[in-house]
Amino acid sequence: EIRNLIASSDKVTIIFNSTSSEDNAVFQVVVFNLAAKLPTYFSYEGKLLYIDILYYGEGGLYNKSNSKAELPTNTKIRLLGQHTGAEENSVRLEGNTITVQGTTPKNLVLAGDKLALVVMNIDEEKIEQYVSTIKSA
Repeated sequence: EIRNLIASSDKVTIIFNSTSSEDNAVFQVVVFNLAAKLPTYFSYEGKLLYIDILYYGEGGLYNKSNSKAELPTNTKIRLLGQHTGAEENSVRLEGNTITVQGTTPKNLVLAGDKLALVVMNIDEEKIEQYVSTIKSA
């Protein structure tokens, strides 16, 4: 369902809470990875995917130009870190919002990587097949 949601979207908005400097450092890594991987993957399928970024600050929701923004209705990826509400290590879908959360910096990065693998339709079986192909070569 997650892959289908993103595959059927032209625009995905990544949203995070910027009030924790510790989580912000990790959010930058996760956002960079997703913003680099997802559009590139879909471009090989002939699809353009635009990634937008919004963040919650002291005075509300802002865009990357630091201007006030409204919560979009399009597909959203919400990031939660150890200081900004993460309750577990997971990737979950509710409606058109995918929540990626990690209770430690490493777990948040891994959750972001899991989302990328899900969207690119790569599962454990495909990874094992690839590894066995490399070993036999």
